[in-house]
Amino acid sequence: MDKIKPTILSDKTTYMYDYELVKIRVKAFFEKYKECITKKRLIAFSINDPLGNDNMGIFSSTITNAVHNKVEQMEKISRYIDNMNSRIDFLKKEFTEDEKIIFQMSILDDILDEDIADAVCMTRRGLYSRKKSCYIKTAIFFNLDVLRKGVKFDI
Repeated sequence: MDKIKPTILSDKTTYMYDYELVKIRVKAFFEKYKECITKKRLIAFSINDPLGNDNMGIFSSTITNAVHNKVEQMEKISRYIDNMNSRIDFLKKEFTEDEKIIFQMSILDDILDEDIADAVCMTRRGLYSRKKSCYIKTAIFFNLDVLRKGVKFDI
């Protein structure tokens, strides 16, 4: 059986969604993920730092056992990141090659559209429909999608 190749969403489909609101919701959703990745690196560094002595409760709400608290928090953050990575890997199967690049550069790395357009070898105008498709697919997958006012699905 042949695998169905992913395609970008049609203009008719993307028009059904409030793209500006979808974009805001997707960016906000992935801020937590990016913050957790940064926090994980900082905690790992502070655990391994021989001069680090976190007895002030910076990484935890209690002041007692700082290393234990960091390890506990590291495990919690790692579980969240691993879960998100699994979900992102599954989502990427629905993306075209351009959308995969757009997802990484726009949503995860906050790179400017001009640079993304260069990376996928197209004009900013050509990038726009692919970017909309990527954001809307992401929003649908993570249940962040917002229909335009007056649009209804007939199922």
